[in-house]
Amino acid sequence: FTKTASVSLALAVTPAGSASTMAFSNDGASWSAPEAFAASKNWTLSAGDGTKTVHARFADSGGAVIAQASDTIVLDTTPPSGTIAIDGGAASTITAGVVLTLASTDAGSGVADMRLSNDGATWTAWQAFAASLPWTLTGSPGTKTVRVQYRDALGNASTSFSDSIELLAVGGAVTIDAGAAFTKTASVSLALAVTPAGS
Repeated sequence: FTKTASVSLALAVTPAGSASTMAFSNDGASWSAPEAFAASKNWTLSAGDGTKTVHARFADSGGAVIAQASDTIVLDTTPPSGTIAIDGGAASTITAGVVLTLASTDAGSGVADMRLSNDGATWTAWQAFAASLPWTLTGSPGTKTVRVQYRDALGNASTSFSDSIELLAVGGAVTIDAGAAFTKTASVSLALAVTPAGS
């Protein structure tokens, strides 16, 4: 694989010294102008991701072709695509500890790693891709957004993908005898409440 169309060709002809010139082609039909033989050559692959074949032909001092060769490489300039879901796509949570569900695909060199952020500015180090990851939301209650970037084996990094969840403020209250200031018995009635309800 390569992530750039500019590549370096390593060239050899046997017996050594038999080639005087060389020419190249990306399709085996249209050839570059002959040039003096050298052991290396900078070359530009044809546009577009996919398998690329570079053809080389070598000629003697009289211009007769004495050898031809080719090699292939996959050009991959496209970053991975992907998704992220917090707690399975839940709308809200009462705890800062959540689980991220992560998915990514890459048609070229494959998904290699990922990094995450709670604010889009400070990111974790790149880490091996995992389909599930425990994560801690930060800050006070409110809407929280977690972002992820995926990177393929060649270092092509995706834009960020995100999901949001509402971190709810959890509170509790207890009231003795409907808020009375005094009681003459040790047996009292407690009214209890927790917010959000049902939590």
